Amino acid sequence: MTRNLLYPVIALLAVVLLTACVPSFPGLPAAPATLSPDAIATAVAATVSAGAPAPSTPLEPAAASPTPSPAAPLRVAYLDTGSNLWIWTEGSLPQQLTFSGDVLFCRLSPDGSRIAFVRSSDFTNQNLYLIRADGSGEILLLSAADLAGMPRTDAGALTLNIHQMEWIPRSTRLAFSTRLVFDGPGLLLNRDLWVIDTETLTRTNLLPAGSGGMFTYAPDGAQIAVSTPTSVSLMNADGGNLRMNVLTYPFINTASEYAYHVLPTWRFDGAALRAVVPPVEPFALPTPNSTVWNLPVDGSPAGSIGTITNRPLNTAPFSPDLSWLAYLRPVGDSGTTSELHLVNLDGGGDRLAGTGSYDQLYWSPDSSRLAVSASDPGGLYLVDTSGGVSTLTPVGRVLDLRWVSPDRFVYITDEGGGWELRVFDSGAVNLVAYLAGPGSGSLPSFSIAGN
Repeated sequence: MTRNLLYPVIALLAVVLLTACVPSFPGLPAAPATLSPDAIATAVAATVSAGAPAPSTPLEPAAASPTPSPAAPLRVAYLDTGSNLWIWTEGSLPQQLTFSGDVLFCRLSPDGSRIAFVRSSDFTNQNLYLIRADGSGEILLLSAADLAGMPRTDAGALTLNIHQMEWIPRSTRLAFSTRLVFDGPGLLLNRDLWVIDTETLTRTNLLPAGSGGMFTYAPDGAQIAVSTPTSVSLMNADGGNLRMNVLTYPFINTASEYAYHVLPTWRFDGAALRAVVPPVEPFALPTPNSTVWNLPVDGSPAGSIGTITNRPLNTAPFSPDLSWLAYLRPVGDSGTTSELHLVNLDGGGDRLAGTGSYDQLYWSPDSSRLAVSASDPGGLYLVDTSGGVSTLTPVGRVLDLRWVSPDRFVYITDEGGGWELRVFDSGAVNLVAYLAGPGSGSLPSFSIAGN
């Protein structure tokens, strides 16, 4: 049966908080959205009566750009199209770790020594496993019975599945949240957060069912942003120092059976946070503006810093230092052609970098450039912040891409006619593996350490 995806929200309040006009780049900052966790009515009255826009708080400068870690052999965990788990370490051949054809997804630990992966033979009951990168020491971390026995927000659900799962940065702990499983379509989150210590196998319920949402850890692992369909809150990694509703927004119509969650981006040092909030009706014509926000990490209200006209519900990524924002502005009615824009959020304005069938944008770790993939007929491009564009290939779809260093990234492409795992390294492209495998023909995926 299908369940209503709406969480208990205060939609009218969120609308009031976001109705102040905000400028397009490179204009002045506008009024922040505010929502007091203890006095909602007071917050609304104060916001409405204030009248004039209040400036957003500028970001504190970062201490330094992220320093690359000492060179170590690149390691990639990946799934082939037959849903089997593999590991590849630079300088060696790929090694197959599972043969059962039932792995759904995997996550390589921050130090690259272990892989967490989820199995399911019936797409209803899941089991979470851990294995060393050399293929030894496989253990069951969480069984289907464990998941079925966890608290849930709807007793009518058949069971729970893992929804999000990520290694906590700089740790041996694994964070995950769950979703409810029913007979029928729909995506309903259980809104919880669990942490498993993979050394002690201790499992901790950090946020009970119904009190969480989607989570985003800071790069240092010290803080967490928790997103619901109408708000973003912050807390320390141990669950303390809860800063409720630093950003609120109206429920966003996805025209589908899932609720949109705004996932903010942490700066590389974990000391700043920004987010893009789509319009309430993102598929309206002409395309309404999305709003860009600063989210102070001290829990004070977010401040809007401008607007962009972004392709409906497409990710508009920030650079790791939060000084740049890339987005795709729709062109015409085709739904496939977009202008690629780069916004210098330090006051440099909005720059048009190109026009094409672009679809996904990936920033390099030093914030100097981004990889841009395209749909029909495909293609992969490098765009630097000064406006230079270079073509890596004019054809081939890119399924996923992750930067390893400022000059190196791993990606999956079908440029060669079938899915392949490749490494781009300072201008050279190296084939790691062909990803075709026996079985159902699932889409391949991969995970790298620390990403």
